[in-house]
Amino acid sequence: MKTNNKLRLLGAGIALCMALVLLNSCLNNDDDFFDSQAQFQADLRLIDDYLDERGIVHLQDDVTQIRYVVQNPGDGMQQFVFADSLTLSYEARVLETGVVFESASNEKVRTLSLLVAIRAASALIREGGSVTAYIPSAYGFANQGSDEVPPNAVLQVDLQLDQVHDQTLEAQMQVIKDTLVNRGDTIGLELHPTGIYFIQEEGGSGRFPRYNENVTVNFEGRLLGSSNAFDQADGASFFVTNGNATVAGLIPGWVVMLRDMRVGEQRTIYLPSTYAYGENGRSPSIPSNANLEFDIELISINN
Repeated sequence: MKTNNKLRLLGAGIALCMALVLLNSCLNNDDDFFDSQAQFQADLRLIDDYLDERGIVHLQDDVTQIRYVVQNPGDGMQQFVFADSLTLSYEARVLETGVVFESASNEKVRTLSLLVAIRAASALIREGGSVTAYIPSAYGFANQGSDEVPPNAVLQVDLQLDQVHDQTLEAQMQVIKDTLVNRGDTIGLELHPTGIYFIQEEGGSGRFPRYNENVTVNFEGRLLGSSNAFDQADGASFFVTNGNATVAGLIPGWVVMLRDMRVGEQRTIYLPSTYAYGENGRSPSIPSNANLEFDIELISINN
């Protein structure tokens, strides 16, 4: 992925976690209505004021709205869907007081056991990278707080990502690589930091699609190694989002790839099952744990 402030998140899971945190915040107070959206905007204003007052140049994730400063982008894997576990070092503190409430030093931790704020920060960089993230309270303890964190506290996470551990994804990547090598289909083959192999068949121009924008594409999808299409269309329109109940979602691999393409670009992408339909498959044409390949042409970004 290009080194800019494009999509760097944990896929549908981060949006779901945020929704659950916000929903719980609204439901846990029977007497007073808690306006989670107003609090979220107030948190962003506090963060922006903090950064502006100190002259801190930063990036902004356009999905989570997290502000962050990359010290080192890293050069290894970058998680998009949840990895099994992560080896990382971090300090999580309350932004306004500087109180450190959680830390780790080169520890291997199950990804889903981490606070959402820490998972979100880890998704901003690749293996070997380090980042400081300024995170709204919705990704932390919301209006409930904790023993050491006041209600509605904005957080700062200083994090170094040492290694991403995902045995299933790594095994799928190896199957895809072996398949392509065996059929001599490796000319121009590239590996995306998230673990998706692809070949750019034709370059494009202009800007990249933003998250939740509508795009028009031509595509054909096949099981890895098959010549028979299970799905294809010309002029199909999609929103570049996944895990969103209000619009038709895409599989994670499409979200990753489309966010990395320019109008007119054509790619053949090879998706590990992790980035496609996973254990469930899609009846009747896509079996469980099937790796897939797609030819995709980005025709337009529809404003």
